[in-house]
Amino acid sequence: MTPPFCNVALPVPLRTTFTYAVPEALRGTVQPGSRVLVPFRKKAMVGVVVELAESAPQETKIREVARVLDFVPALTPKLIELAHWIAGYYLAPAGEVFRAMLPPVTELKSQRQIILTDAGREAVESLSGGELSHGIKSGEAAFLAKLKAKNGTMPLGPAAKLGVDASALQRLQRRGLIEIRETVRGRNRRMQRVIAWKGGGQAAEKSKEKYGEEKDNAETQRQRREERIRELLETERGPLPLQQLLKLAQVTRTVVERMLRDGMLESWEEPIDPAEDPFDVGYSPPAHELNAEQESALKGIRARFELGEFGVQLLHGVTGSGKTEVYLRAVQETLARGKTALILVPEIALTLWIGRQCRSWFGARFEGVAVLHSALSDVERAREWWRVRNGEARVVVGTRSAVFAPLENVGLIIVDEEQENSFKQEETPRYHGRDVAIVRAKMLRAITAATWPSCAQRWKALWLCWVPRRHRWKRITTRGTENTNC
Repeated sequence: MTPPFCNVALPVPLRTTFTYAVPEALRGTVQPGSRVLVPFRKKAMVGVVVELAESAPQETKIREVARVLDFVPALTPKLIELAHWIAGYYLAPAGEVFRAMLPPVTELKSQRQIILTDAGREAVESLSGGELSHGIKSGEAAFLAKLKAKNGTMPLGPAAKLGVDASALQRLQRRGLIEIRETVRGRNRRMQRVIAWKGGGQAAEKSKEKYGEEKDNAETQRQRREERIRELLETERGPLPLQQLLKLAQVTRTVVERMLRDGMLESWEEPIDPAEDPFDVGYSPPAHELNAEQESALKGIRARFELGEFGVQLLHGVTGSGKTEVYLRAVQETLARGKTALILVPEIALTLWIGRQCRSWFGARFEGVAVLHSALSDVERAREWWRVRNGEARVVVGTRSAVFAPLENVGLIIVDEEQENSFKQEETPRYHGRDVAIVRAKMLRAITAATWPSCAQRWKALWLCWVPRRHRWKRITTRGTENTNC
């Protein structure tokens, strides 16, 4: 039987969790790691279920979970364990740690509303005789009357158009006549129109016959446009969003609408899915043989794979020595063993270059490459995050926050140029991306590889070299060939 209560971590600066009751309808849905919408004071907040509980604290008013946002828990058990370690090691509130781990909440939108209280309704009824009471002014009295006429609820934005400023609202709130609450509603998804070829083979033959019979130049141009659309939708690309079809076929909306009326095309509405980073088909990574030092560094990582244990490999080399080539081959080995890989870089600009390398090496669709960084919009970040969570991406490239990517079965975590200060988070929770990557790899019995190691990591490699499962340091002192990846 599912426990009737759950402990939820909320993004507030308090080092505690909050207990909520799980309604009967949600008993089978609420799980550890799920995002839930819960009431907190006078507003609704999104939190993470840390654990289920059989009982609630005594003499405490328990409120219910309002909604579960995910069918699949957003965070895996290992990420929940990692969050507890971060909260304890860096003395950060657990809710703030989970907030840093989670994708942006794009499914919901919040709105502040003014609600007329029971005392406010009584005040409106007493004002119906024309006498002012409760110490309110005539403008405030008129506002309360309009608020009652709207069933006692009104968005905060339109209230300013009724001649009531913020100070007046605060006075009414202090007198208990109104309440200002923050409500959360589902966000309407943006839709797009998708066009597909309907006629099949018969329509194609009919189009070709008409094209051959036409003598008039205008009609010939029209048939050429129709033939181009048919080739795009039936042969080259398949169904396309309307805007993309207009761009590729170089036709106007009028042409498409006419073909829809003639029954040559069909259309339907689909939610807008932000496009992936385009795969550069014109780019192919340079191929070359590894030199002796590069091969030695790769063998060190491969040996860790064979042992199946946690380890830290430090790779120090001069610029142009081919460090990127080494760890891309290490990622290739990881994928061949059925595991996933995470690549952390210090700058957003580097995600574009490394992402391009990974897509050309492993394929944008076959292995799945996701890019995570703060320059993406909330919708794009959420989409990439859920691609990773649903197992559609096996390689993640990103900046510091990508260390929380919800990859399963992680085999390799690479920290590129780990000496950079950009791996340090400057706001709560204040963590170091390199150290979190090492701890996560240790929890998963994975391998962490770091390039351009810092002095601290070099010291560990020198003084802990005799300790099993600890740091190992490899150096590349010679530059690679001209085609070597830096």
